[in-house]
Amino acid sequence: LDGFEVTAAATASVCAPTEVTIRALAADGTTYTGFTGPVDISTSSNHGNWSSSGFGTLIPSTDSNDDGAVQYSFAAGDNGQVVLNLSNTHADELTVTATESGGTATGVSSVIAFNENALQINVTDTLGNDFIAGRNHALEVEMLRLDPVSGSCGRFEEYQGDIDLKAWITRSTNDAGGVAPEVTGVGGDVSLPSATPGADNLTLNFVQGLASTQLLTSDVGQYALNLTDDSSGLVLDINNQPITINASSADYTVRPFAFYLLATTQRATPTSNPAATSAAGSAFIKAGETFDLMARAVVHQGVDDSNDDGVADAGADLSDNAATPAFGNEGESVSLSSTLLLPSPSLAGVVDPGLAGATTISAFSSGAGTASVRFDEVGIIQLDAQLQSGSYLGSSNVTGAIDYVGRFYPDQFLISDDGPQLRDGNDDVSPWTCDFTYQGQGFGFVSEPSITVTAVNVLGATTNNYGGAFWSLPLPQHTIELDSASPATGSACLDGVGGIAAGCFTGNSSSVTRSWTG
Repeated sequence: LDGFEVTAAATASVCAPTEVTIRALAADGTTYTGFTGPVDISTSSNHGNWSSSGFGTLIPSTDSNDDGAVQYSFAAGDNGQVVLNLSNTHADELTVTATESGGTATGVSSVIAFNENALQINVTDTLGNDFIAGRNHALEVEMLRLDPVSGSCGRFEEYQGDIDLKAWITRSTNDAGGVAPEVTGVGGDVSLPSATPGADNLTLNFVQGLASTQLLTSDVGQYALNLTDDSSGLVLDINNQPITINASSADYTVRPFAFYLLATTQRATPTSNPAATSAAGSAFIKAGETFDLMARAVVHQGVDDSNDDGVADAGADLSDNAATPAFGNEGESVSLSSTLLLPSPSLAGVVDPGLAGATTISAFSSGAGTASVRFDEVGIIQLDAQLQSGSYLGSSNVTGAIDYVGRFYPDQFLISDDGPQLRDGNDDVSPWTCDFTYQGQGFGFVSEPSITVTAVNVLGATTNNYGGAFWSLPLPQHTIELDSASPATGSACLDGVGGIAAGCFTGNSSSVTRSWTG
């Protein structure tokens, strides 16, 4: 544990709780997903009460002391990040500090301004805070007010009709600097600038203090949505003077939908993966030969996500999904791996060496990056990609896969023999003792000659998986022929001892042929 990242909206209402996200950080700035333990939380104004829906424990479990102090114990199910709710009935500005109990790791939020009159931006989408590039995300804007006369606090239902607002985003320091998002309004979709606009640029229709809208994205990013009403005059102070109303969301992290992967050879004429599904399928590349694996971060398409859970359906075709061009500018990397599908890893002698080569992509252009990788065995594999950090800027993970890659096949065969010894023609046991035979004299071998053929990969290592259905070398034969300089007839005879079939050579074209037995 190196510290904590504490984030919240810049503005909040005294009438409703606001979300505060606390993320445990490792030394490299990624989420320390394994962190468990107590964290002491406090506010700089010593105001506020806390509540939690995390997996851990909040002490006190029902916080009503209005002192801003509480302790939360992270549980394994939090995966290093929790969202707590802070209620504050005081119109003040404060920061939130989180410190490891008994430790030194700490983190402080930016200033949160609690106002008696505020627009609050609520996430109403079915995916909650999981924002995905290319997928419209439902939001709701609510007008909340502490009535200066009655003291009642809640939605201001008189805030109604088409109301003109200023809308913009504030990019975080981690933002990739991609294409700006849009929001839907009465007059159409509005592209959001990165600073407060000089004039109203968004109109929302409010019904009894509520307005629905959507955040439209085509690229990755991390930013807060800001709204200001400084022109409607619908909210007055105790002196009947118009009040400027502000809203600011917490940082929205917009991630890619998935990674589209493409495997191609590095040969003079590159070819794509034939996606063989059996040992009889088309060959792709030699075992141990490098090939290019491209990973492209892509946007969401409804046809690829039939249950709208934000995860690509198994077998979804992502080849036509547009890229998220800014991916990689925020420093994220992609880890590549493989799983042997065929021959089955459960079979005796079958090995799965995993993916080798440059199995991490850290450089991206227009949302895509390529690595030079290899698979050192025979077979068919699945290729997978995921974020090396495990989550996109602390949100959800992003994955991609190619279900079938291959067939991978041996580079060549190495041949060796057992040093066969000739046997004297008049002796069934002794090795050859002279360097000739008489014409027509029988001769043989001490034992049947043995030749070993070993399938190897490009690196010269044995491909253990070259067997079973993946054995495609035709059944070899060996042939013993009469030397071309020998007499035409009656030169020599094999006598059948040593396992070689008996027979005489009767001419230059004659031979004794026998198939291998293994």
